[in-house]
Amino acid sequence: MATERYFLPEHMPVLDRSVAIAEEAISDFFSFSSSHWKRHPFEVKTLKESRGVAFPDRALAHLLRYDNSLGDKKSGQDSHQLYRICLHDHNILSRADDEPGLLPLMVYVMTHELVHIARFSRHDCSLLADRKEEEERVVHRLTRNVLDSLPLPGLCSVVENFDAQAT
Repeated sequence: MATERYFLPEHMPVLDRSVAIAEEAISDFFSFSSSHWKRHPFEVKTLKESRGVAFPDRALAHLLRYDNSLGDKKSGQDSHQLYRICLHDHNILSRADDEPGLLPLMVYVMTHELVHIARFSRHDCSLLADRKEEEERVVHRLTRNVLDSLPLPGLCSVVENFDAQAT
């Protein structure tokens, strides 16, 4: 395996900005209020922060959901789950070399993962679904729709590259 590349401190502002852009775009598209994210919290971890987690080969990120047991809940308002978006730094940085920049690529990746969370939280799909490829096509289509009117230089090219892979 080639030398692993990790997000460096100078990448963190781009990562933070991409999360903010994606969260706002998802909130607008699905008409989520800020309370939605409180009920369905998520965190983002880089490869270095996620030591010990198995990563799928070529994926740019993967999503984990942690659930509290019902016995640990104190009330119906308790959040009983946490989503963790695990970034695959080396795959993202390698792909960013071929894209128009890290920010548009990260906006796509974060939006894609937040679409998954939106679908799970709305019960539009199940984490246990047998139709992973079909779900990925649906999520890509929704991600494209969410990002369609976002005026970010280079984003259209990134989405088109993912379109080519999704077919």
